[in-house]
Amino acid sequence: MRVQTIFLLILLSFCSSLAYNQQSNTFKTILTKAGNENKNIWMYVQSNNCQLCNALAKTALNSDESIQYILKNEYVFYTTATIPSEIQPDTSVYYFPETFFGMIITDTKGNILAVDANARNYPNYYTNFSYSIKNKEMHGGSLLQQQLQAYNLNNKDFYNAYNLLKTLLDYNIEPGNSLLNRIAETIPADSIHSTTFIQTLAKAAPTVSSTLFKYLRKDTRLFSESWYQLPLSLRMTINSRILTKSLNRAIADTNFVYAIEAAQFIANTYNNKDEGNQQFDAALLQYYYGIGDTTQFIQKALRYYDRYFPTTLIDSIHTADSIYAAHNNDAFMKQLKKMNIQNPTENGNYFIKRTTIISPNGTRIAGELHKGAKQLYEMTNEVTYLNKALEWNSKSIRANLNADNANTQARILYKLGNYKEAIQWQKTAINEVKKKNLDTEWFEQNPEKLQSSKS
Repeated sequence: MRVQTIFLLILLSFCSSLAYNQQSNTFKTILTKAGNENKNIWMYVQSNNCQLCNALAKTALNSDESIQYILKNEYVFYTTATIPSEIQPDTSVYYFPETFFGMIITDTKGNILAVDANARNYPNYYTNFSYSIKNKEMHGGSLLQQQLQAYNLNNKDFYNAYNLLKTLLDYNIEPGNSLLNRIAETIPADSIHSTTFIQTLAKAAPTVSSTLFKYLRKDTRLFSESWYQLPLSLRMTINSRILTKSLNRAIADTNFVYAIEAAQFIANTYNNKDEGNQQFDAALLQYYYGIGDTTQFIQKALRYYDRYFPTTLIDSIHTADSIYAAHNNDAFMKQLKKMNIQNPTENGNYFIKRTTIISPNGTRIAGELHKGAKQLYEMTNEVTYLNKALEWNSKSIRANLNADNANTQARILYKLGNYKEAIQWQKTAINEVKKKNLDTEWFEQNPEKLQSSKS
């Protein structure tokens, strides 16, 4: 273990020497440092609910020698779990969602130059990203900043607002309600019948019953025609954003009636009535969690997870996994034989590694069960409810073992006082991370830190 610890210290020396942690440095301090050194700021925003995502990002930065050199010599590197208010001064115009994690690049004044949401561990990915930033600077600097200035000078001009919206969407930044309302109020008549225009507005994911939300659905035929030309995956993402933004509004106002409206919206996006009902219940569950109503959340959660995720469902996942794996394996073998590879498993030019394949449905169900277990574990110290959280998380592990649900299993067990088994699950989580060749530092916390940390 000592050798492993020394190895980790060496591996992480880059981040520890460069990163300015938010606990000891405000962003204003970082801005001052950037100004004094005439360097742009490279901000790494950590995920608050996906430690595996953070491990992926840290591994990507540590394994790329070129980006290490670039960050050390050309940027002020800053690690934070909270996006500074200085880079989103007016959240009614634009903001970063609470779930955002990834890289945000700003100039010495905090103006956003580039955004890269999520994390990637491709060879030289962040080095190439840094080159693209330089290229943008050579060709006029921050387009976003230019459009923000134009909008602030004249926010009643439709084209100022619309151009800003398109750039925000390109940057993976969420447009705020006042910007979307301004667009809805100033739309010129000649734009109304454009499919591309309607699609752009739809991508803004306006909240339920907002001015722009109603405008989009004013012409039902045009909206349907424009909407269904978008890929299904994009439509699902947009609907999810609409729900999240609407629920956040309901939570901020403690508005149960609006939460019902948001829940009904997402339910109506499902053709299957049972699936729609489940989504309705899930939305209200998140509302109670968001407003911190422990009693209502626990009551609804017990009913929700026991109703929609029975043990028989987990058993059916394993059957589906077997069929899914067999189907994919057969299809792959047939394709190889079409390429005149008669013995693909033994051919000297091809090597097939047998792996466990989890169906997409199994991954989704594991994620939902893990989310419920984690939220319940965070909300209560009651043994009965902690055991229920343990039951749900155990089902999640059966559906699809991963580092996150193994780590949550350790946390729940530790909270229940079962330290020995907790440590075993902590080791399982670490092993799952190692299988992906990712950084294990966060997962190797001692039990005391494991218990006190929420994410």
